[in-house]
Amino acid sequence: MSFTIDTGADMPDLLTTSVRIRLKQVKSGKMSAVKKRTQNHSKTLVVKERTQNQGNLTAESSRTCFYLSKDTEKDDKDTLLKCRAVPTLAPHDSSKRKINLKMPRNTEAGTYYLISCADDSHRVEEMDEGNNCKVARNRIKVTKR
Repeated sequence: MSFTIDTGADMPDLLTTSVRIRLKQVKSGKMSAVKKRTQNHSKTLVVKERTQNQGNLTAESSRTCFYLSKDTEKDDKDTLLKCRAVPTLAPHDSSKRKINLKMPRNTEAGTYYLISCADDSHRVEEMDEGNNCKVARNRIKVTKR
């Protein structure tokens, strides 16, 4: 008898390696990035994001999704803002994009976190399924006029 043990070492591993918020000027509403204390009349977030395959096998195409959350953990209470397509990524390659995220009109006043999750639909079987999400450093403060 013989057997092998699959350690998962030969698999892709997708994760968001960076997510940064910039504010974009629009006509109504009021929103600010808390740490920078930047205040703009804005309902649109401009986000720079990078998804990387840190595994040692190619990752098929997937989606990275962005959520508005009251805390730093992604769960069913979070609001999906948008998803973006991520192309097939060779080992250690990455895909970066600048994305415009519109705040939902019904967003309550308060402080929020932006969470970016690579392979959000779990389409790609990965070495580590628990490292896909990253929280933006700046919080988002939403106020109503």
